[in-house]
Amino acid sequence: MTFSKKIICAAVAVAAAWTLSSAPSFAADRSLYERLGGQGAIQAVVTKFIGNVGADKRINGYFATTDLKKLNKLLVEQVCAASGGPCTYSGRDMKTTHKGMKVTTAAFNALVEDW
Repeated sequence: MTFSKKIICAAVAVAAAWTLSSAPSFAADRSLYERLGGQGAIQAVVTKFIGNVGADKRINGYFATTDLKKLNKLLVEQVCAASGGPCTYSGRDMKTTHKGMKVTTAAFNALVEDW
């Protein structure tokens, strides 16, 4: 599985777990996007995630020069689109985005923990 697919899977899994733990039962015919709670719920999870990453000294250096408003917007688009929502991801592909960052396995694992 590629790095970008791992990020999307981790994001969707965490958002799903968060939503499922705080919501009543769902109809089986609803999309994952709907079961996650839609864009508002995805936005809430992404905003919390960015705050967690910012406070995480293990990896916040990777984001030192990042436009956090843009990152927030793009992550919401990405999770929304990946879960079957109406969004279109407008960012670069993950390979291009992370090229040269030298993301280690430990850094990736820390990022996943921050979800």
